Amino acid sequence: PAADPRLRPVAELGGDWAMFLAAGDRLAEAALVELAVAARAHPEAAILYGDEDRLDTAGRRSAPCFKPRFDPELLHAGLLPGRAFAVRRDLLPTRLSHAPDASWLLDLHGRLG
Repeated sequence: PAADPRLRPVAELGGDWAMFLAAGDRLAEAALVELAVAARAHPEAAILYGDEDRLDTAGRRSAPCFKPRFDPELLHAGLLPGRAFAVRRDLLPTRLSHAPDASWLLDLHGRLG
């Protein structure tokens, strides 16, 4: 069986950003384009995230969750960044065993603060 790609050294990952999604989640059609636009517009950013919603039983987007600007209190409360987010690859540990969690993101915020 193939090795779990999450266990690969970060240096082997391509690109400047690593995107994390919860299992079963799907990105909107233009989400990666919007991510690239945001990354280019904000090269100082460490984490990129956006609004999210759910798909109802008919496949229509529903239950939108509009996200505010970054707020460390909301990060600490687990309300940011959400189920899908990107982290600048140079800020990740050298080896990933799982997606960064809230405590890792809080630590990153403290280090960059």
